[in-house]
Amino acid sequence: MKAITCEININDLIYNGVVNVEIESSYETLTDTCKITFPRKVKFESSKITDLIKRGQKVLVNLGYDDVNELAFSGYIKKIKATIPVEIE
Repeated sequence: MKAITCEININDLIYNGVVNVEIESSYETLTDTCKITFPRKVKFESSKITDLIKRGQKVLVNLGYDDVNELAFSGYIKKIKATIPVEIE
């Protein structure tokens, strides 16, 4: 059985485990949007994720199976919801 894998790149941060990724493509708005939901207690080197990411930073979302990932989304952070769990758009 194949395992779903992901790799989220935000500037120099690479994260491999997310709760949810929603990518929406629309020809009506001529843009793609992506919402990423991180786990409740995610930390990078003992720092909260909300302290490390900022609006305007570049995001790359690679999705695939068994660590064979392909680029699914490329864009910039528009909104950070500092709720639990943390969501970025």
